Amino acid sequence: MTNSLAADEVTSTLLSHVLPDESSTFRTIVEALQQFFTSNDLHCAVEFFDDWACVTLAAHDTLLSFAVIPPEEPELLNFGRAIRLGVELSFGLPSGECLNEKPDTFFYPPSGFTIGDLFELCRGRVGPTEFTELLNASNRFAMSSVRMKFPQSILLMFVSRDEVFNAGERRFELWTQSDGKVLIHRLKNTNDPHRAALQANELGYWPTIYRCISGNFVAFKSTHAAAFL
Repeated sequence: MTNSLAADEVTSTLLSHVLPDESSTFRTIVEALQQFFTSNDLHCAVEFFDDWACVTLAAHDTLLSFAVIPPEEPELLNFGRAIRLGVELSFGLPSGECLNEKPDTFFYPPSGFTIGDLFELCRGRVGPTEFTELLNASNRFAMSSVRMKFPQSILLMFVSRDEVFNAGERRFELWTQSDGKVLIHRLKNTNDPHRAALQANELGYWPTIYRCISGNFVAFKSTHAAAFL
């Protein structure tokens, strides 16, 4: 067993403990998660900051910590993703260390992400392939809904990585929104956003930014008004 929780709690999904309702706020959602841990005899401390919270657990005389932040868009709550998670990273991978500050990288836990998975992540026991796939899936999910006051098209970056000391190979897909619908177009493999943008141009779109798997947006071309809604 990876922690002091009962086996059925270890395999329970994280999101099942943070199900929001109409009256839920970010604070109440995080406090519900804290209540789950404390009710299972794990010491759990939560510190709230401006737009995120740091959760610290004591398990088997080891401190584990992770960050929690709300979803980017309210619509994503309709898919049951009430939170994003972040942990301390080294070389872009979970280090197993406690958080010192707000992470640069956050991800949406998938529906099957368990409490045991969370503990393994906090302990740094997740390899480059598994963690990168987690970030890739989060990146795709994050852009699954229409966004107001947002470009009509951007590039999404995805990464293939199987080594600790190698950043991996990246590729891009084209994300578009129109008439209340989101589409993601597969592009020919290239690690250059400018080359990917040229392919998008051929499809009638003019992306000027791309979204990293960290969740951050990067501008790689100058913006013109026609690119926005």
